[in-house]
Amino acid sequence: MSRSRILARLLTLLRPMYWVMTVSIAARILNFLAGTALLAVGVSAVVRFALGEPLSSAIVVMTLVALALFKGVVRYVEQYTGHYVAFHLLAQLRYQFYNALEPQTPAGLQRLRSGDAVSRVIADIDRIEPFYAHTIAPFFAAVIAPLTLLAALGYYNIVLALGLLPFLVLVGVVAPWIAYRASRAPAARTRREAGEISALLTDSFQGIRDVLAFNYGERRRALLREAGERLRSAQAGLARTGALQNGVIEALLAGGTLTLLALSIWLVQRGMLAISDVPVIVTLGWMAFQPLLGVTGVINDFNGAMASAERLFELMDQAPAVQDPAQPRPFPVNQPLHLRFENVSFRYPQASGEGNAQHVLHNITFDIPFGRTIAIVGRSGAGKSTLLALLLRFWDPTDGRITLNGVDIREFSLTALRHHIAVVSQNAHVFNASIRENIRLGKPSASDDEIIAAARAAHLHDFVMTLPHGYDTPVGELGNRFSGGQRQRLALARAFLKDAPILVLDEATANLDPETERAVQDALHTTRKERTTIIITHRLSTVRMADEILVLDNGRLVECGTHDALLRRNGTYAQLFAQQRDLWEDIRREEMAT
Repeated sequence: MSRSRILARLLTLLRPMYWVMTVSIAARILNFLAGTALLAVGVSAVVRFALGEPLSSAIVVMTLVALALFKGVVRYVEQYTGHYVAFHLLAQLRYQFYNALEPQTPAGLQRLRSGDAVSRVIADIDRIEPFYAHTIAPFFAAVIAPLTLLAALGYYNIVLALGLLPFLVLVGVVAPWIAYRASRAPAARTRREAGEISALLTDSFQGIRDVLAFNYGERRRALLREAGERLRSAQAGLARTGALQNGVIEALLAGGTLTLLALSIWLVQRGMLAISDVPVIVTLGWMAFQPLLGVTGVINDFNGAMASAERLFELMDQAPAVQDPAQPRPFPVNQPLHLRFENVSFRYPQASGEGNAQHVLHNITFDIPFGRTIAIVGRSGAGKSTLLALLLRFWDPTDGRITLNGVDIREFSLTALRHHIAVVSQNAHVFNASIRENIRLGKPSASDDEIIAAARAAHLHDFVMTLPHGYDTPVGELGNRFSGGQRQRLALARAFLKDAPILVLDEATANLDPETERAVQDALHTTRKERTTIIITHRLSTVRMADEILVLDNGRLVECGTHDALLRRNGTYAQLFAQQRDLWEDIRREEMAT
C-alpha cells in the first residue's frame, strides 16, 4: 500500500473529529504567535531602554503578562484537543482492527504468530499516536506561522523576507523531504523487528516450561539476542538519519539568522531601517524557524506511524476466508437438525510461491440424523479435525457442500450457525478469568444454578468446591493454575452449559483419567437423544457407544458402521483397534511387571 493511500486512510478516520483538530491547529498557531510577540515585545523594550527611548513600563509589563496568560491558555487547548483526538481515534482503530481480524480467524491468520498480532494491535497502534497528536497541527503551524512572520519582515523591508525565504524552504521542505526518504526503510524495518521480538517473547513465555525442561534457554536467548541486534541496527539507521538531519538544520538555521542580520545592517547603513529594529527583526527571523523545527523533529515519528499503519492495514485488509451471506437464510430454530456432508472435498489455500496445495479431504459424503452419536476416527492427518473446521465454517469446502435440513450452511449467518454448535477440543482455550466466567462463556446469561449443573455434568463441581474461592477462583493465564484434565472438564462444562443441538468432542476426553472419562461418557449417553453428538478421537475405546463410526484414511471415507460390524469387516478400523489393543496390553504387562 502506498504512503499516500495510508495517509488518506488515516485522515479519513479523522473526519468525525475535524472540528476538534481545527481547534488544536488554531491553538498551536496562536500559541506560537503569542510566544513570538512575547519575545519581540521584550526585546524591543530592552533595546529602547538601552537607546534611551524607554517604553512605558506599565504598558510593557501588562502586555507581557497578557501575552503569557494567553499563551498558557492556548497551549492547554492545543495539548488537550490534540491528544483528545489522538486517543479517541486510537481507541476506534483498535476496535476496527479487532473487528477486521475476527472474521479472518483462524484461516486468515494461520501464518501470523500471536506475539506479532499483539505487537500490531498495541505497539503499532500506539506508534500512530504521534501522527494525530504531534504531526497534523505542527504541519499547519509550520506553513501558516512562518508566512505570517515573513509578512511581518516584509513590513520592515521586502529584502528581509526575500533573504530569509530560501533558508525557510531548505529547513521546512528540502531537509525534511530528504530525511523522510532516507528514514522510510529503517522505520519500516524497526517496526518489523519490534514485532518479531514481541512474537519471540510471547512464544518464550507461553512455552517456558518446555524451554526449561529441554534446556532450550540458551538457544532462545540467542534468538532474542539476534532479534535485538537486528532491531538495534534498524534503530541505529534512524538515529543516523536524525542526527544528520539535525546537524544540517542547525547549520541552515544559523546561516539564515546571520543572513538576516547582515541584511539588516546593510539596510541600516543605507538609512532604510532603524537600528532599534534590528534585534526585533533577528528575533522574528529566529522564531520563523521554530515551527519548522517542530515538523522536522517528528519525521522519524511520522515514518514510524506510517510503517505501523501499513502493518495494521495489511492485516485488516485481508479478505476473510469465509463471509456471511448478503441475505442470510433463517436458521431452523427449535427443529431437529439433520446434518449432511455431500461430496465434500477440501484443500488448504497456499501462499504465493508455495506450490499447489494437496487435497486433505476427498469426496466425503455422510449423513447424521438428529439425536445420533457419530464417531470419526482415523490416523493422525486423516482429515478428522478438518471436517470440524468446515462444519464451523472456519473454511468452506473446495468442492461439495455441508447442509442442515437440506440448506447449505453457507446460506446461514456465521453467528447463527456457530450458536447452535458446541465444541470441546483437546486444547480448548481457558481465559484468564474466574472458573465461573470461563464456564459462563457457553451461555452469558446463565444463572449460578445452571453453571453448577453444567459443572456437575462435567464432573468439575467437586473439585471446585475444594478451592478456597470456589467458582470465583482465577484460572490463571492459559489456565496454568489447573491441570490438563481440570481444564478439559472446564471446557466440557462450558459446552454442556451452551446446550447446543450439535455437540462436537474433538479429542475432548484425551486428558481425563479413565474414571472421569467413563463418568462423562455416561452423562453424554444419558442426554444423547437430546442432541447430535460428533466424537473425533484417536482413542477407539471411547467410540463403542457411537451409533455409527466413520473411518477416515488419507482424507477419504473408507469405512462406516458400528464398532462390532467394523471389527467383523476386518478392515482399517479393525487394524487400528488391534494396534491400540496391543499397545494397551503391552502397557498393562509393563505395569504388572513393576
